[in-house]
Amino acid sequence: MNDIIDADLAAHRDWLADPATGRRLRLVDAALAGADLAGAELAEAELIRVDLAGADLRGANLSKAVLTEVDLSVARLDGAMLFEATLSNTRLDGAALVGADLVGARLLECQLVGADLTEASLIKAELWRCDLRDAILERADARRVSVLRGSLSGARVAGADLSYAVIDDTDLTGVDLATTTRTGAHVDIPS
Repeated sequence: MNDIIDADLAAHRDWLADPATGRRLRLVDAALAGADLAGAELAEAELIRVDLAGADLRGANLSKAVLTEVDLSVARLDGAMLFEATLSNTRLDGAALVGADLVGARLLECQLVGADLTEASLIKAELWRCDLRDAILERADARRVSVLRGSLSGARVAGADLSYAVIDDTDLTGVDLATTTRTGAHVDIPS
């Protein structure tokens, strides 16, 4: 990575420790495709139109971060923390989010085609107009998740916990819910 980004990350870590020092990370129009950000401290950062395609963000902390028009296609986010993060118009096609924490996250008009969310935690997450075609959500903890006006077509959901989930006006073509837990779930299949 370049020295400017390294300095920005250091200033952000300082800001997180003491807001009177350092500064909040705000990246706009940055090209960081393939960057190694494994374990990076990005909590509460703001990323706008950042290219992180193929980046390594395994174990990174993006809790309460705001990502707008970020490209995370085929990025590695295994074990990443996205607790209460907000992602708008963000691409995660083919991304690996195995075991990622998306508790309370808000995903608005995001692309997750073929993304791997195996054993991810999506408790109380909100996915509005998101495309999860062919995504893998096997053994995901998606209790109280809301999936509205999106697509889960062809998604693999074996063993997922969808208790009290709300899935409304969402394409479920080819999705086998038979092996999911759906206690109290509301699943409305569009006609």
